Amino acid sequence: MVDADYCFTYIDIGANGRASDSAIFRDSTLNIAMQNNTLNMPENSVIVGDDAFPLRTNLMKPYSKSQLNNTERIFNYRLSRARRVSENAFGILEWRFRIFSRPIQLKETTIDNVILAACSLHNWLKKSSPNTYFPENAVDRDDLTRAILLLGNGETT
Repeated sequence: MVDADYCFTYIDIGANGRASDSAIFRDSTLNIAMQNNTLNMPENSVIVGDDAFPLRTNLMKPYSKSQLNNTERIFNYRLSRARRVSENAFGILEWRFRIFSRPIQLKETTIDNVILAACSLHNWLKKSSPNTYFPENAVDRDDLTRAILLLGNGETT
């Protein structure tokens, strides 16, 4: 789970990558903590997920893709924009820690420790060196004056 500042706030490592997103979430410690209400989330906060997640009062997901009205289409668009923060956080992690750009040839327990260490270092660097850890143009962002989305690779939509 990632906050609005690209920092990892909840890390659950070790699921089989071949499993579906919904199965991984169902069996995750995050799901268990949400069900038991032990996450200590701020009041009125929500988690933004994709189609694989179950709809809950504290977990938002997009409407199904078929026969959407304008309001539902706009909601899905805005929700997808919010989910980009999470996608950007993982992109930053891979960009700064090149070990994630290829298969990691280590024992499973060692890989778990590498992932946890990289996420922790990422958070520390983001908080302690926010202007130098990654450049602003490395992530997707809105140009409100021109009403366009600037992609992290320099392109626009």
